[in-house]
Amino acid sequence: MASWSTTAPSLPSGSSWSSWVDSDASVHVNNYYNYRVSSRIARGANNTIYVMVHLQVYGWSYGARYPYVTVPLKAQVSVGNTSSYSSSGTYECAGDYGEWTDCKTLYYTGTAAAGAKVYVRGAWSSHYTGVTTYTAPGYVTTYTITYRGNGDEGGSSATQRKTYGVAATLYGCGWQKTGYAFSHWNTAADGSGTSYAAGGSYTGNAALTLYAIWVPNTYAVTYDANGGSGSTEEQSKIYGEALTLRENAFTREGHTFSHWNTAADGSGTSYAEGGSYTGNAALALYAIWTPDTYAVTYDGSGADSGATAPQVKTWGRTLVLSECGFVRKGYAFTGWNTAPDGTGTAYAPGAGYTLNAALTLYAQWLRLNIPVFVNDSGIVHQADKAYINAGGVIKECEVFINVGGTVYALV
Repeated sequence: MASWSTTAPSLPSGSSWSSWVDSDASVHVNNYYNYRVSSRIARGANNTIYVMVHLQVYGWSYGARYPYVTVPLKAQVSVGNTSSYSSSGTYECAGDYGEWTDCKTLYYTGTAAAGAKVYVRGAWSSHYTGVTTYTAPGYVTTYTITYRGNGDEGGSSATQRKTYGVAATLYGCGWQKTGYAFSHWNTAADGSGTSYAAGGSYTGNAALTLYAIWVPNTYAVTYDANGGSGSTEEQSKIYGEALTLRENAFTREGHTFSHWNTAADGSGTSYAEGGSYTGNAALALYAIWTPDTYAVTYDGSGADSGATAPQVKTWGRTLVLSECGFVRKGYAFTGWNTAPDGTGTAYAPGAGYTLNAALTLYAQWLRLNIPVFVNDSGIVHQADKAYINAGGVIKECEVFINVGGTVYALV
């Protein structure tokens, strides 16, 4: 609704008055005065316009000096139609002889669509000033876009102006949050609202508050077979959360998995299978292997005393077999064998054992001062008489005697 006032309106932000425009005619109103109108226009919100009208009177007769001679003036505004004016009422004005005198400044408030014609004139009775024509300025409505760090370490906010009908390019995030990376903007602090990308376009014509949505950093935890084979799937460690490390899925021949370590040689930090990793950094873990071991035991096989300590054979390594620590009266030790009766595999003391298997060795004894012979398989036996199989014929052979472990021919 249009209205007039003698009080200047408060123009909205971004709006200002146009330059003064004088009407193109001054009007002779009686035998004493002329009058004229100057005006200017400003925009308001939502198609509101403001018109400032300045009335002046010029006294051209000496009779104008008498105070009882006055002129009733009024200002008029029309929007879109030169024959339909909104009047301000009448104001009594008088001017000094020979000069223009300010009479009144009036303010019109009304509505006019951007681009509409606005006509301004002054009036006294049937006399009118020349009409001043304006094009109603369009009002540029702006909206505030507020950005909030939403848990960032700065704790501040930023703003951006959005113009009506014009898309706004949204800001990127200038905040930081330890252990987190900026993901996007959202209209809800918990991310449950509408999401907008940094640098994205906002076309709405309304104020907007956007919250930074943060995602925790993640760190790769990888597993190395470290000489083994197979695979153990890598993991992703989330900032601030403990990660349960994987069970070992690698295998290595002759070895048993022991634990994980940050160094391939085991000199770093150790972690157990299923252990907890709380660090906020990438982690490479190496399988630490323990070589398998096998017991090598010694049996006195009838010994009277003494002992031979067991040994441990490590996978892939050669074990030097022990000397005999057993004692058997009347007998001389001749070596080790995998069978008590000597029919198995023979091993000499100090020999190398390379198999990756447990082993029990039996002491082999030779009775002293008893005849012995060697059969055609090269095995030493002891007997009262010695025989040999010669081409299928059993014959007595030479008899030998063992004296102190040395075999002599018995003649």
